[in-house]
Amino acid sequence: MSDDGLSPDDSLPGEAALLDYIESCPKPPSLRDVARAFKIGQEHRSALRQRLRQMAENGTINGDRRGVSTSDALPEVSVLEIISFNDDGDGLAGVVGDNSENPLKIHVLLSRKSGRAPALGQQILARLSRIGKTEYE
Repeated sequence: MSDDGLSPDDSLPGEAALLDYIESCPKPPSLRDVARAFKIGQEHRSALRQRLRQMAENGTINGDRRGVSTSDALPEVSVLEIISFNDDGDGLAGVVGDNSENPLKIHVLLSRKSGRAPALGQQILARLSRIGKTEYE
């Protein structure tokens, strides 16, 4: 494998390089985003689509028409439960129904627009941005 993540026998990036890129994106990248990131021309997009489809069938990634994400990534829109608030009034939330030993904690930037602020224990529908491997906002 070369430094740019491409396999020496073809012009497509390897699975590890694809996973690294997908995990680094704040929202699920589309096929076009992946192709641009690895400078893959139009003539190889079909092969890239096939490789991503194989990774999805193996359970390595999740994919749909909106984009691809790692299999452990949260959906872009999720139902969360407010756990606590910080001094700035922003919330800390967890995924509803997550009973794992180390549940994800998600920093919630609450809207300052008119309306009622959520209370502790209240469920909210939130659009998530990945800011780290296991961190969301």
